[in-house]
Amino acid sequence: MAKASVPESSPLRQELKPGEDVLWEGRPVQWFFVLLGSPAGLFVASFSLLWFALGLLLFYSIWFAPLEGEAPDLLVRGLALAFLLAGCYFAFGRYVIAALEWRNTAYVLTNRRVMIQSGARGKTTHIVELAALRQVHGMLLAPGIGDIYLGEAPPFRGLVGRVPGWLPGGFHGHIPTIQSVQNAEAVYRAVLEAARKAAPPDAPQDRPSPL
Repeated sequence: MAKASVPESSPLRQELKPGEDVLWEGRPVQWFFVLLGSPAGLFVASFSLLWFALGLLLFYSIWFAPLEGEAPDLLVRGLALAFLLAGCYFAFGRYVIAALEWRNTAYVLTNRRVMIQSGARGKTTHIVELAALRQVHGMLLAPGIGDIYLGEAPPFRGLVGRVPGWLPGGFHGHIPTIQSVQNAEAVYRAVLEAARKAAPPDAPQDRPSPL
């Protein structure tokens, strides 16, 4: 894989050490990262719209069209409002969060480390030392687009994956992850090769999972 230079404006450049070579850098595919995130994205989007529709119906029926002779108390009105607000977030708000998150998400692979920058309101940098990396797992989410897990593969990863606006970018639960990148197979092989070269001679090597 061809080497790429880290842009001068990237905070990740400040993390580079003397003698550290950049092997690959990239960002998530915007439309996939923001709108889907995983094969489950369409199901979650449909469920979110259903939640919003039910919340809107419940809110209207309790606040503006209660049954004759009934006067909903403040608690019931509050629950209806909370249900509607949750539906608004799941159906629309989480995409705003995911878009803000995408803006701050970037990945850099060097001959020593993987650096993951993420965050919706600010930028957080997480660093994985390749010499200590024992497991690398990959998952194709769409043609050419996939995730690379820098650690133990999460359970049910093929069914759940990432849901936009639900988990912070750069992580699947507690697992550092290169998410929704183009040419995922090439990136996966580059991480494997870099980890192999950086590992101590006597380090145990787990069998990588196929992408």
